[in-house]
Amino acid sequence: MSDTQAVDGYAELAEKRAAAQQKVQDLNAQQRVASEAYQAARVALVEAERRGARAAELRKLEEAVTTAEVKPKLLQARIEGATHATRDADVALAQFVQGHLTELVAPLEEQGQLIKLRIDAAAEAIVTGIREREEIARRISELASMAAPVRPGDITFTRVEGLARQAADLLRAGGEDPPTLRRDPRQPQHGQRAEAAA
Repeated sequence: MSDTQAVDGYAELAEKRAAAQQKVQDLNAQQRVASEAYQAARVALVEAERRGARAAELRKLEEAVTTAEVKPKLLQARIEGATHATRDADVALAQFVQGHLTELVAPLEEQGQLIKLRIDAAAEAIVTGIREREEIARRISELASMAAPVRPGDITFTRVEGLARQAADLLRAGGEDPPTLRRDPRQPQHGQRAEAAA
């Protein structure tokens, strides 16, 4: 399977998992509303009985309570089914990743390499920028000293000296490390039996 096919397959399974999770959330919201409707119907029946309502009104309220009582229970069953579907989607996604980890990681590592180059370029820009800034500060000091003695602090100090030092150290060390998967978690570790890792 190509990297692109693996990424597309992952996206499809992740979308199914997200839809299953959304279904659980939607059903939970419906159940909350149904439970509130049941409680409201029950309170209405209690109050009608309390004020001595006529039999016809009480029968109508009893029917409303009976009808409202059923819906939260039905929704609970649906929530259980949707929760199982979410777990199934999680398992399918995990199995897909297990079988295609290399293909899924490869495009991310390529993106990481491009970001590494951007970070290195930014570090280079900081180092160059501080060098240019300090050259301008030196020239200002040189000009000012022709008019009168210059004391420390007469010219503003840089706020990025530490950052520039770190950027220079980073570049000397070869630049940023791109994010890469250093160890395949599917492989057994030292001293771990292969079947335990599976």
